Amino acid sequence: RGRFEASRRKQTRDGLGVWRSGRRGARLHGCESAGEVRDSRLRRRRDDRGAGWRSSANRSSQTDREGFMKLAKYIGVSAAPQNERGERIAMTTPVLTDKATMKFVLPAGIEPPAPTNPEVKVVQRPAEQAVVLTYYGGWNDDLAAQKKDELLAQVAADKVDVDAARWEWRRHNPPWTLPFLKKNEIYVPLLASQ
Repeated sequence: RGRFEASRRKQTRDGLGVWRSGRRGARLHGCESAGEVRDSRLRRRRDDRGAGWRSSANRSSQTDREGFMKLAKYIGVSAAPQNERGERIAMTTPVLTDKATMKFVLPAGIEPPAPTNPEVKVVQRPAEQAVVLTYYGGWNDDLAAQKKDELLAQVAADKVDVDAARWEWRRHNPPWTLPFLKKNEIYVPLLASQ
């Protein structure tokens, strides 16, 4: 428990870390701290690129599995990479989900190859500021929605203008992590005028 707490504090402090799965690891895509709003943090996210997949239906555990596997195949997890160069790409965390999409943030400093699966797209994501609520627990849609509602109520009470329609659920750990150790975040961008 002591090592976990120290590791968790390090990730909170500098926004960087690595989780390990056997010989391979995933790099945590960090955001720099930009302050606090009561029980949540303001973060500034750098420009980045993501590989994304959009479901034709609203998110569910079934669409999450489908989207995750398509994105994992693009970067070459458990199969030959499904991209034009056949190049393996490092897995990063968190995995980003919203109402109908799932995204992997691609490592900084690479020129991502084009996906060979037409359902997978590489997208540029501009830098932005957001308010983020971190919590630990299993991957549960109802709990994520409850935490999103808590965060939106908190920022409304604090008169912080956010783009609530663009909220994301960010999951940081591999699926085999014990549920009570899984780090989750609700991420809501600030409106551009902030």
